[in-house]
Amino acid sequence: MTLEQLPAGVPGTIVSIDAGFGLRRRLEQMGLQPGDLISVTSHAPFHGPLLVCARGCQTALGRGVARRIEVLPADTSEALACTPCQAGPRPVCEAGPRRLRRGGPRHGHRRLP
Repeated sequence: MTLEQLPAGVPGTIVSIDAGFGLRRRLEQMGLQPGDLISVTSHAPFHGPLLVCARGCQTALGRGVARRIEVLPADTSEALACTPCQAGPRPVCEAGPRRLRRGGPRHGHRRLP
């Protein structure tokens, strides 16, 4: 069964991720790895993304990504307590955001001071 087919509110265990290296690495960075407990919080209407809960954080996943994650329904006693992540905004690089002249570096423009 894929994550897309898992009913909302039913916990499951990730069995495998049938994807390429890039997507697997991205999911691992999001905290989704084989053996983890995961639950679908809600299915968005009109084939929109799924809101999933894993490791105490809620994350939105597209249906194409959810189809690549194989899960096994877990015992219902293993309830997940999910809250929205409180990580805050993404950190900005120490040098600050890059400012480029119009056109960007591909068009031969240099960085602004």
